[in-house]
Amino acid sequence: MFNDPILAWLYWNPPRELFTVPLIDRPIVFYGVFFVAGFVIGYFLLSAMFKQKLLASNKIQAHDIASWPALIKYLQVSLSHPEDPLYLITRRLDLKIRQELPSFQIWQEASNFQKENILLAINSALQQSHGHLIESV
Repeated sequence: MFNDPILAWLYWNPPRELFTVPLIDRPIVFYGVFFVAGFVIGYFLLSAMFKQKLLASNKIQAHDIASWPALIKYLQVSLSHPEDPLYLITRRLDLKIRQELPSFQIWQEASNFQKENILLAINSALQQSHGHLIESV
């Protein structure tokens, strides 16, 4: 096809098998290793991108909460469980909101005051945890 002596010097037919797994006598081929390497490299790239994106986001806003009643329900449960991760958020709530929280019904819509106070508590907890994450990295 080509009459170039340099191309004729190159060996274009390398062996497919990189190595053989000893116990099962199964050859591992280079394209399988490249396929898996693509997933591994992609995992590390995407995890670094997500970490950077999550650390860059400063605040959670009201439109970021998909279900206010579900969030309030989880906050109600965490009031009596100090080991719960949401307990940190409940401790940062306004005293009035903290007292109203156990009587909140799931079908009730949270008031703007409740939503703002919960968002302040969440963002305060996130800011503190981001500080710990940045110090540990």
